[in-house]
Amino acid sequence: MRIPGRNVTRVTGYMGKLLDRFIQDNRNSRGFTFFEGETAASLLDRDDLDMWLWTEYGAPTAYGHIQRFPHNSRKQGVCRFGVCVDKDERGKGIGTGVVSFLMQQAEMMGMRKIVATVYEDNGPMMHIYTQRHGFREEGCFVGEEDWGGELRNVLSLARWL
Repeated sequence: MRIPGRNVTRVTGYMGKLLDRFIQDNRNSRGFTFFEGETAASLLDRDDLDMWLWTEYGAPTAYGHIQRFPHNSRKQGVCRFGVCVDKDERGKGIGTGVVSFLMQQAEMMGMRKIVATVYEDNGPMMHIYTQRHGFREEGCFVGEEDWGGELRNVLSLARWL
């Protein structure tokens, strides 16, 4: 799915500075903790991630990844999504577009099941996954992550292709 006014590019080695910029701008996002402790170099070194950046006028506005499990034979055909929309760009339909794009990519990769984890209190992403894209809750990890002394519940969502 194309997001009006945004270009999507698969992240490769030459995009390290742009990816680092997005990571730095969104490192403390309450809705996406995947970047914690990561740099563009560390992400680019991973063989289990396919990453994309959405940009507007050369500035990154959203990030999405598909995490595969290449070293686990029992998880072949299963992938995990990661989505982050810049805080200044939220509420514009970008998250819906990113998830739609990732679903198309996962299907082209031959994936059969998509898994996503979402904080229980992240209503916008819950809506995108469940209402817009048909993901179903598979479980709840109560008090799973500590955010500044506040224990937050994490929901596991899944969609079969």
